[in-house]
Amino acid sequence: MNVKNDDDIQMEVAGRKHEMTTEGGEVSFVKKIINESRMYRTNVKIFTAMLGRKKSATELKNYILNIAEVQSVSVSEFCQGRIMRWGLSWTFHPNIKLDKIAQSNFMISKQEKKKNEPFIISLDYSSQYYDSVAVLNIINDLIVNELSAKTVKTHKVEKHLCSIQFALHKPTWRNQRAKRRKEDRMIDGPSTKRSRMEVDEDINPVLLLDTVVTITCIEQETAPKIEIQFVCKNGELGRGGLYELVQYFKNKFIPVMNK
Repeated sequence: MNVKNDDDIQMEVAGRKHEMTTEGGEVSFVKKIINESRMYRTNVKIFTAMLGRKKSATELKNYILNIAEVQSVSVSEFCQGRIMRWGLSWTFHPNIKLDKIAQSNFMISKQEKKKNEPFIISLDYSSQYYDSVAVLNIINDLIVNELSAKTVKTHKVEKHLCSIQFALHKPTWRNQRAKRRKEDRMIDGPSTKRSRMEVDEDINPVLLLDTVVTITCIEQETAPKIEIQFVCKNGELGRGGLYELVQYFKNKFIPVMNK
């Protein structure tokens, strides 16, 4: 009589060992499915696979995009409680646009949540950064004189908490490295030509970023700090443009901090 222990019983319920694991992991396994799907591309309209890791979904999506016959590919997220799974789908059918399928409510809410997550700069207290109002004055000077901000609104001005909102219509904070190279070339003489970007800005001044900046003094027993939070409320450049704006401010603050 064979007596099975608890581990053996649990394995049989979930699946046998050779059914639960494969050499190379899920990426290698699904790659085989993808390669085999090419043989059935005229018989099957949509192929799918479920994955346990986001990294696997990204790697396999890039793998599929390198297959010439594939017409479209999409990755979806499934969430039940704290368990996450990723669904990968691809098609060889020219009339099926998987990347145009409407997103689930879960994905929409997740994107909205990520959109509202702030970028943060943390500053140590110094003779220049001694409270929120001092930092607010520096930011206000930069956005007005260097970034040509419009509709600047100060919502709160207190020693430990300040908030300011401003709109940017010119991408003067972008491509800082290219601008520094251009300034170096100006030593040989200024150019009379205007860039296409500069001309377009004058013709069509679209809203690039509507940004809210909150400055908070964080009192700690050791190393108190001033935290600057950046949130994009609207604008054509979105979160990517906001990230570049935060890098611009970092470059302005950090040299002073290192003096």
